Amino acid sequence: MQNSPDNFQNLVANFIKRLTVREHSVEHLTPLLLQAATTLDKTVNTKARQNDEDTTLFIHWRHHPKGLQRYDIHALYNTILQPHLDFTNTTIAIPRPKNLKDILTRAALSTTDGFSIQVKIKHLTKATTPTSYQY
Repeated sequence: MQNSPDNFQNLVANFIKRLTVREHSVEHLTPLLLQAATTLDKTVNTKARQNDEDTTLFIHWRHHPKGLQRYDIHALYNTILQPHLDFTNTTIAIPRPKNLKDILTRAALSTTDGFSIQVKIKHLTKATTPTSYQY
């Protein structure tokens, strides 16, 4: 799996290794990495909580250059469906057509349930010291 916790751990370990090779100290990097991890963990948890608490209607619409736009779909929903449905939010997803950049750069990091970036970085910075690398 491309975005697994193990893959993320390897990426962070290689990143720390490259920085220490450039004479950055692990002691200096640890607070910066933990701050970034805390921000990421809070962002993931906040998004998960918001989706659990409210009822959102997701409308997935296939892109067509001459098709309906988001504002058209919102107008139709508001006049026809909203009086009969109990959704607090509406999200309309119309993906744009794929281009060459989308095909060539498909990697994105994601976290799984129970995976804490902060815990992984603490573990990596404790286990990673400049003397433990083989050059």
